[in-house]
Amino acid sequence: MTRSIADAQSPELGNQGDLLELIRSRVPSLPASGRQVAETVLRDSDHVIGMSAARLAKTSETSVGSVVRFCQGLGLPGYNAFQLRLAASLGHGLRSTVEGRPAPESVAERVLWQSFDDLARSVASIDVRVLRRAADVIRSAERLLICSSGPSQPVAVTLGSSLSRAGLTVQYPSDVETQEAVARLLGPQDVCIGVSHSGTTTNTLRSVEIAAVRGAPTVAITSFANSPIAETCDVVLVAGAPADAYRSADTASRIVHHALIQALTAEVLNP
Repeated sequence: MTRSIADAQSPELGNQGDLLELIRSRVPSLPASGRQVAETVLRDSDHVIGMSAARLAKTSETSVGSVVRFCQGLGLPGYNAFQLRLAASLGHGLRSTVEGRPAPESVAERVLWQSFDDLARSVASIDVRVLRRAADVIRSAERLLICSSGPSQPVAVTLGSSLSRAGLTVQYPSDVETQEAVARLLGPQDVCIGVSHSGTTTNTLRSVEIAAVRGAPTVAITSFANSPIAETCDVVLVAGAPADAYRSADTASRIVHHALIQALTAEVLNP
């Protein structure tokens, strides 16, 4: 299976992309202690960069052993390598590339700048080869079914309408029963795309699984690697954003997903 986020167990692949985005995408699949370390890093990365392993363990209410295992789970040899990668990751955000960027003075400015940073990290982490593979699969389909539910539906509707205007045969029904019924009609010449922020949405996952059984290639757009939909689909695009003081994770991730599907549509139309 192809992934847009490299396998964290591979040191070679693990050195590609943005570390913070890799950590964010894997939080749900981490053990409890690893999740506590990850959430501390994501919440206060600027301070973590100057912490010792012992200090990070205390701050995250875990142990030095848990911190070291967390680093090794990312494909890194130890805590020193983790700090070097974290420093490089912080350099991917627009915070470090916009000279003279003033401190935000309002909530609106904070949210806008954080959105820019979220996009920058996603650009640094998306494997363009996987995006092109997804575009190739979509372009060759006789018909497309896009499945989604809840907060992911606006992303699915935008993707569906964009591909439809480009001349592709696309169905993106909002009703989950209709999605499942259409999935049962798909075959190897068709493609099913599942859009799920969490990657665990039962209805979306069921439709994708039905399509896969029918022999249709499947593509996932999700915020989390190792999620059920990522494990199910043939081609997986992982991108998203963490929650902050003003936005939930699904809300923050939506701007990243919209940028991703714009890039995907452009690649479909311009091979």
